[in-house]
Amino acid sequence: MINGVEYPWEDIKIYFDGVPFVDIKSIEYKDAEESEYLFGAGSYPIGLGIGNKTAEGKLVIGRAEFQKLLDLCGGNYWLLVLPQILIAYAEKAVVNALIEREYKALNRDILKNVKIVDRSYTHAQNDKESVVELSFIYQPAISQSGPAQPLSKDAGRVGA
Repeated sequence: MINGVEYPWEDIKIYFDGVPFVDIKSIEYKDAEESEYLFGAGSYPIGLGIGNKTAEGKLVIGRAEFQKLLDLCGGNYWLLVLPQILIAYAEKAVVNALIEREYKALNRDILKNVKIVDRSYTHAQNDKESVVELSFIYQPAISQSGPAQPLSKDAGRVGA
C-alpha cells in the first residue's frame, strides 16, 4: 500500500533477468511446505512432520512477449532457466525512476531459478490477441522487499 492506496495492476512491473516485459496479462506464484501431524498411540497428534518445500507459478503473456522470451533462450525455452523474475510494486513515477537504479522498488518479490515446465496456447473466435500460458517452477523462497534472510534449519522449531 502506498499513501493508503493498494497496488493496482498498472503499478506492477515484471522483469525477466533484468529485461522489462510489458505485455503480461497475469502472473500467479505460490510456495508451500509439506506439513502433517504425526500420530502414535491414541487419536491425538504427537508431533508435526515437515517435508519438502515447493514453488510454482503461472504466467500469461502476449505472443510477442513470448517471442522476446524465446529470443532470450535462443529459441529453445525448454533449456531456459531464468536466474530471477522480479515483480516490482510501486507508483508509476517511482517505478520509472527506479528502473535506472537496479530495479529497487518500494516493494518487490524475487523468484529465483525459474524453469518453464509447461506451455499452452489459447485461440478462440473473436479474440483480439493471442496469448501464451506458461507454467513454471522456481527455487522455494520468495525474496520480498530485498534479499531473503536464510534461517537455520532449527529456527522456529520447538526446543530450538
